[in-house]
Amino acid sequence: LSTELALFEHCGEVSRTPLSPDSPQIRRVPYLFDIMVLLQLFSAELVPHLMVRAPLKELVCSRGNLLRGASVEDLVGVFITERGSSYALPQLGRLTERLLCLLCQNRGRQRRELVHILEDCDTLFASLCDRGPRLRQALDYVARIRLFVVEYFLLLGFECELYSAEECDSVYFNLYQVKCELLSNHAPIPIDVPSRELHTALNDIALNLSRALFETLSALQDFNVLPKKTFELGTRKSWYTLRFGKLYGTTLPALTMSAEQERTLLQGYADYESYVSARDMLRTGNSAGLELDAPDLELEARESMRLFARLQTSRKGFLQAQKQCGVASSAASGDAVRRHVRSLLRCCVTNALNVRKLC
Repeated sequence: LSTELALFEHCGEVSRTPLSPDSPQIRRVPYLFDIMVLLQLFSAELVPHLMVRAPLKELVCSRGNLLRGASVEDLVGVFITERGSSYALPQLGRLTERLLCLLCQNRGRQRRELVHILEDCDTLFASLCDRGPRLRQALDYVARIRLFVVEYFLLLGFECELYSAEECDSVYFNLYQVKCELLSNHAPIPIDVPSRELHTALNDIALNLSRALFETLSALQDFNVLPKKTFELGTRKSWYTLRFGKLYGTTLPALTMSAEQERTLLQGYADYESYVSARDMLRTGNSAGLELDAPDLELEARESMRLFARLQTSRKGFLQAQKQCGVASSAASGDAVRRHVRSLLRCCVTNALNVRKLC
């Protein structure tokens, strides 16, 4: 166990600021998302045996060795710097500890139980909304945890081989929307986080890679290079809602929150309407500048030019993600993270080359 856990040695530490005069002095605690990412890599690479998973849970509970003697509430406190939000720390700590323990389970069980974590996030979010805008940081933290869970849930679907080839475009669309939501509507990573550059690069890689894969698969389906999903029972909307409904959730009532807070914290994303809209925009947005109305241009040639333009756009996303892999590799300090970045780089390079062949 000690040998396998060596990949946790590079977890950085950040400041835990006291919220009241009765709180302990400023001290250094591990950065929560460092631990969660490394737990992901640990279970993915090593597939730990039951005899390893059991003590691993003890190490990530409050005062556990992997938390370097800190409590889970201390880790959450890094994100809660306003006294008004300190009321929610115990609830946020319980949610976080449950998630950390779940990440010590096998991959299949993780995916099944992540749905319940999402439900807990929605329940806690609604409860905190009742107390108004003074809990804004707590609300932002719950939303941040929820986005992490949604992304991980979608990725585990690939590992557990739960997706058909025809629906992968919608999965990548959801992954792209999760990263857009995280990067645009939530507080940035604290300045004093040692792994700040690494997390920023990994988010950029996921954003560009998922967008490029969504654009590529959508183009190949629209031009019948790949088969489209058929629906023998129900409609495409009912299938999408059944598949992803729990992930994007529903818009909660604003209650005592201002219109601006409702827009930034409660707005839905990645729902069926936004998915259809994104597909429609791809169909109409990549033909600008192409002379498709020439009378001597055959229909087949026009279609080929449209497909070429869309694939060229998606290839730029793969190349952008490839550049970010270099940034992430230079910022990574552990072998496990470097191996993960190399796997992302192989994915970017392989897909960029395959799209170039299609062009």
